[in-house]
Amino acid sequence: MDSHLQRNSTRIERGLRRVFTRPWLAALLVGIAIHGFNIMNQWFAGAGSYFASHWLAIRIQPGYGVVQVLIPFLVPWLVTGIGRHLAGINRAALRAAFPDANPDLVIKLDRDGLPLYANRAVRRWLQGEAIPLSARIVALAGVYDALRQKRIYKPAFSHERAVEIISRGDDRIDPSDFDPRVLNAFHKLSRQMDEIFNTFQAVEEIEKTG
Repeated sequence: MDSHLQRNSTRIERGLRRVFTRPWLAALLVGIAIHGFNIMNQWFAGAGSYFASHWLAIRIQPGYGVVQVLIPFLVPWLVTGIGRHLAGINRAALRAAFPDANPDLVIKLDRDGLPLYANRAVRRWLQGEAIPLSARIVALAGVYDALRQKRIYKPAFSHERAVEIISRGDDRIDPSDFDPRVLNAFHKLSRQMDEIFNTFQAVEEIEKTG
């Protein structure tokens, strides 16, 4: 598991382990670990906009994780749960990564301010509360971690700047992209997220120099 996934797993587990059952957390953490299977690293290191072809590749990539990890090792109910979690990609990440994608494929918001798939084939079950809570949580945690990381198109932002962008928005991120309750929880736990990020950063520096 790479450092991005480890940080997300750690911060989410700490925030939720007193609220949810162990099986639910186990399913969530496995989903975090495999949600980036088969995505080429150079995509994330590149500058400029992505296109519809990239969007489609990312939409089908969770299947690689299911085939390579879940099916051989996990029971059917867990596969189903993770599959629903992985389907809940939210609008913030897609709009930031694929501004030139086919607008008919891009996620929109429903009247409650939660992600809504424009594609009618999946709209029936991926809107509002039907989007798994795990997906809504991972969406925000992933955006936070991405903001803290250096990219070819941006510097690494401080914790305070990352919180400001998530809370107030910028040219790519809108606070309404997130579940309001998850956003509220983020504000309460954001200092812990900063501590987790800094801990992993320190470990990575030691590994690089050691």
